[in-house]
Amino acid sequence: MLWTLRDPSSSSRARWHHRPVSRYAWRMTESKTPKRRALTFFRGAPLLELALIIVGALLALALEDWADEREKTERARTLLQLVVAEIETNHERLTKEIDYHRAMRLPIQQTVVELRDNNRFTLPEGWQGTRPIQLTRTAFELAVTSNALARLPAPTALEIADVYETMRRMEVAHNNNSLVTLQTDFTDGDRYLRLLSQAIDQEVRRSETLLPQLINAGTSLTTELEQM
Repeated sequence: MLWTLRDPSSSSRARWHHRPVSRYAWRMTESKTPKRRALTFFRGAPLLELALIIVGALLALALEDWADEREKTERARTLLQLVVAEIETNHERLTKEIDYHRAMRLPIQQTVVELRDNNRFTLPEGWQGTRPIQLTRTAFELAVTSNALARLPAPTALEIADVYETMRRMEVAHNNNSLVTLQTDFTDGDRYLRLLSQAIDQEVRRSETLLPQLINAGTSLTTELEQM
């Protein structure tokens, strides 16, 4: 019930009378009070707290993923820097060996001519055989195993893989040539010298093919590391 003023000029006792108020109107009036608003706010607080917890958890996961990805990138960068150093080392070794084989190519050819003309021959001064080229691939294999190479663009990764495959084929060919030379009867001087001459020519050609590939692969990889 609600008290309302009937007539302002009437006596103070008689001018008030009762007027019924619906339950809905009372609820509307009650909901507008500060107490009701406070109750509504506190009822929504658990939802807000839950939302903050979810957002915080998502941010923590995102930060953890970022840190993990950053760590993997740094590890891959370190391994790829080792590959660059390995390519440079292989280039230096290959340059040294190709200089030796180039220096021996002509004297061996002259020795073949000497044998045919005089029926005797003398191996040239400084001859050390077809020396094997000690090329390494440890850093490359480690980069492949750890998926560091997969972080590079496909053209660069394929270029590096092709260089190391060329190195592998070069080592296999060198071992085959050495085996054939060793199995040749040394008393058959003409055949022996011809095999040596062919082996040296092949070493020089393979080295001349591999050298620019090593330079290009090292340059490409260095460029990608600067952008990583």
